[in-house]
Amino acid sequence: MKRVFEPFFTTKETVGTGLGLATVFGTITGWGGSIDVKSELRKGTAFVFDLPVWHEDRSEPMAVAEKAEVRSSRILMVEDNDIVIQMTQALMVDKHILDVVADGAIALHRFEPNVYDVALIDLGLPGKMPGNQVAEKMKALDPHIVTILISGWELTDQDARLAPFDFYIQKPVGAPEHLLNVIAQAVDLHDERVEKS
Repeated sequence: MKRVFEPFFTTKETVGTGLGLATVFGTITGWGGSIDVKSELRKGTAFVFDLPVWHEDRSEPMAVAEKAEVRSSRILMVEDNDIVIQMTQALMVDKHILDVVADGAIALHRFEPNVYDVALIDLGLPGKMPGNQVAEKMKALDPHIVTILISGWELTDQDARLAPFDFYIQKPVGAPEHLLNVIAQAVDLHDERVEKS
């Protein structure tokens, strides 16, 4: 019960990713709501959602979506979770070119300077190279690249693994606009670096 909304926690042995309820939690809280769970052995489980009432005129476009406007860019995503990949692809399809690689070493092998504007990188990756090392090596190859850590791990501000990242997005992402806004900021930062070089 204490870990039911924790990303990647699951009691299933052979199926499931542990992201289902974590994604629900992120979405509900991203909308300003809350979620509670009550469960009794052999009696069942109840989830209670508390969502704020929408007061704005629905005929008007959402202001948060306007903030996500940005030029088209090329993004490299280093991620092995299919759910996160599919969600990101769905968000990027109309605006950005997204290349996805599941392994950090393979991502570095394919990486070339001045090809990508932004790199979205998970911390825990298959193989021997964690995401922070991938980000460090990418920045050594291309100082203009903007790196975004997208991870389900809870890291403190003092965690040394955050050092090579310009932005940090906690999984589950919650509101899609949050990811789009961070991408917009990252593209702007990339362009600033190019202008200053």
